Amino acid sequence: VGSEMCIRDRVYQNGRFVFVNRTACEMLEKREGEMMAMTAHDFFHTVIHTDSREMLLRRFETRMAGDDKPSQYETRIITGSGKPRWFDTYAVHASFNGQPAVHVAFTDITERKMADMALRDREQHYRLLVNGVRALIGLVARDGTVEFINEPGAAAMGYPADQIVGRNIRELFPPEAAERQMECVVRALETGEEQRLDSLTWMQGVPRWYFAIVRPVKDPTGAATTVLIIATD
Repeated sequence: VGSEMCIRDRVYQNGRFVFVNRTACEMLEKREGEMMAMTAHDFFHTVIHTDSREMLLRRFETRMAGDDKPSQYETRIITGSGKPRWFDTYAVHASFNGQPAVHVAFTDITERKMADMALRDREQHYRLLVNGVRALIGLVARDGTVEFINEPGAAAMGYPADQIVGRNIRELFPPEAAERQMECVVRALETGEEQRLDSLTWMQGVPRWYFAIVRPVKDPTGAATTVLIIATD
């Protein structure tokens, strides 16, 4: 059992490996003889990280019984040198010499996984920052749809943030105030320049003056379709 494209694969049967290719050994930092001498118990308890072990043991047992769902999942492993890695794993029930087995292919996704986790950490950091300032911070699309609002801004408007996002500012503010805001949004997007606005509006039935900075935000193609609004009372 193998792959002409050197896909990382291994098959274990009756608690032991019956095939492991060179690429799999290199990725796991194990010698072929070491892998072939392993029992399934050894593999699960020395190579599979504790975060993934219980899930993989359960799926191994159900797959040996012929249930292949799910066939793809992420697995955290520990290499022979002790390094933690993330693998994208594909496993299917197979037959080897007429006996049930499991055929597994995997690719290393550690760099992608680390980048995703770093991005989530940055997003959490930025969210803490925007929720920690005493200002209304939001993202508004060209048509006036609110795409994001921070917690202080939502509190000032008297709604939970999830009841504001997705709504149009024309629904959230009195007509005159909403039109002034929309004119500023459109002007920022058309000129590509920051706009500043002193505006009287009503917040929870109370008249308030807000100073707002409206900045165009460019997407990956360079087009400005959204504005960032920072407004202080």
